[in-house]
Amino acid sequence: MQNFAQRSEAIVTAIHQYEQEHGVPPADLTQLVPKYMAGSPYTGMAAYPDYRYHQGTDALEGFSGSHRDSWSRCWAARMRASA
Repeated sequence: MQNFAQRSEAIVTAIHQYEQEHGVPPADLTQLVPKYMAGSPYTGMAAYPDYRYHQGTDALEGFSGSHRDSWSRCWAARMRASA
């Protein structure tokens, strides 16, 4: 999981850069390419190759069951606070 976290740092940085420039987070990860990232990001995990990204106050609705972890709740709370 540590490698996954390291691979994800570039996405988090790109999202923050986009948000600073545009005032809102990107609607989806494709908006980060090519200015903030060279290409579409992949998780590096065969079972889950694509990142799932949701933003704004509805972020938790994109997650279900075991995916409702503390990180996604914190991210959704951060988005609500900044809205």
